[in-house]
Amino acid sequence: MRTTNIFKPGFILAIAFFALACSSDDISPENHTHVATVRQKILKKNLAILLLEYQDISAENRAKFPTKSEMEKIIFDKNSPLKKYFDDMSYGQFTYSGDIFGYTTIAVDGMKDGKAAEGTIFLYTDIIRNVPNFDPNKYDAVILVPVNDAGLGQAFAQRTEELLINGKAFRKGWVYCPISVGKLHRDPNAPFSNTIEDKYRSGIPTGENSSEDFENGAFTDFELTFAHELIHNLGVDHAFSRTNGDKPAYEPEIPNNSTKDGYSLMYHEYGDQFDIVGLAAQGFSLNAVYRDFFGWYDNTNTLETINTKGTKTVTIFPINERNKKNAVEIRIPGKPAAPFYEENAFIFNSSLKNQGYFLEVRNAGAWDKALLNAELAGNLEGIMIHQTDGFTSYLLDASPSPNINFVGSNVPDLRDVVLKPNMTYENDDVKLYNVIKNGNGSFTVTVDIK
Repeated sequence: MRTTNIFKPGFILAIAFFALACSSDDISPENHTHVATVRQKILKKNLAILLLEYQDISAENRAKFPTKSEMEKIIFDKNSPLKKYFDDMSYGQFTYSGDIFGYTTIAVDGMKDGKAAEGTIFLYTDIIRNVPNFDPNKYDAVILVPVNDAGLGQAFAQRTEELLINGKAFRKGWVYCPISVGKLHRDPNAPFSNTIEDKYRSGIPTGENSSEDFENGAFTDFELTFAHELIHNLGVDHAFSRTNGDKPAYEPEIPNNSTKDGYSLMYHEYGDQFDIVGLAAQGFSLNAVYRDFFGWYDNTNTLETINTKGTKTVTIFPINERNKKNAVEIRIPGKPAAPFYEENAFIFNSSLKNQGYFLEVRNAGAWDKALLNAELAGNLEGIMIHQTDGFTSYLLDASPSPNINFVGSNVPDLRDVVLKPNMTYENDDVKLYNVIKNGNGSFTVTVDIK
C-alpha cells in the first residue's frame, strides 16, 4: 500500500508508521509479520490493466480523463519512465507486457458521504462487469486503474484476496492504482490536479515547522504509485527503517523514540525514504535486499556474498551501475530467516536465506537525483546499510542524529545515513570499518562477521 500525495497546492508530507517495539538489534518474529511469499527469480509479468470509471462522472470532467492510447504509452512504451525504471532495477532482466481494457463503467459513485470513493469497494464485491475479451488465464496480475474526478487515497496490492471480474474470480494477485483528474471531493475551491501529469513532490523535514520541499525527479504521482504497487505484486514488503535517534539501532532504545501515536521508530514502515517501496521522498532506487530476492543479481551484475565468520575487504560500485560488483550480501551463520505470521501461526519459509545485512552505494543518477539536494548530499559520501530478517529490508542509520519534532510528531532525521570514511558500525553480528572512497565512484570497506 502506498499513501499518495493527491491534490496538493504545494508539499504534503505523507508518513506511515508501523506499531512495533524492540530495544535491541535483533529482529524478532514477535515484532513483525510478513506476507507469505516464495523467493524466486522473476523475469517477466503479463499484466491486464483495467481502466475503470465511476457512474456519476460529469461529461465535462470525463473529457479530461486520459485515453486508452495515452495509458498504453505511459505503462507499456519501451521509452517510458516505468519501463526504463524496471529495466535499470533488474539490470535488464525483468520486463512486463500486457493489455489495456476499458474504459469500463462500474455501478458505484465516485463520491460517498461527501468524500472520494475508496479502493476497498473492490474487495469481495461483484462490480467489475462487462470487460470484453478479458481472459484471466492469460495474465499474471490485474492492475485496476479507476479514474475519478473527486480524488483517491491509498493505492494497495493484494496477493491473496480474489478479485471478481465478469462474475469470475481472479486469484493471481491484483493491484489498486488510482488516477485523480479533478478537484478533491469535487470541492470547487480545491486546486485542480492530474496525477498522470503532476510530477511527484517530496520534502525533507529540517525542523519543527520547516522542510526542504522540491520536485523529486523522474516520476509523476501515478508512475511512482504504479511502480511501488507492482513491486509489491512481485512479492516483497515495504522498505522499513530502524532508527534510534542519535544512537545506533543496536543500542537500547532511547526515550520517546516514537510518533505521537506511540509507534516505535525502531520498526518504521515506509521508513526507508531512499526506496521506492518506502516513502521514496529522497530516492527511487530499489534496495539490494529486494533485488536479490527477485533474483536480479547474476554473473554480470555481481553480488559479493559473505556468509562465513572472518574478515574480508570488498569494493562496492553504485547500485544502478551495470556490469559491476554493486552490492555486498552479509548472511550471519546460525541465524535463519525469521518466521512470518499467518493464520494465527508462525511459518518458516525454507526458500529464504539467513538474516543479515546488505551494503550498497548510491549516486545522483536518474533515479536518485534528490541526492543532489544540499540537505542529502552527504549520502553520496559513504555506504548505506540495510538489515534483513531474511525477507524484509530495514534501512539502518550509520550516521545517527536526534529525531526531529516535525508538525507535532517525532520523525527520524534521515538526511544523512551512510557509513563514511573514519567511521565504524559494530554490533553483535558484524563490524564494518576502514571505509575508503575511491576515485571511480566506488567505496571499499572491511567486513568482520563475528
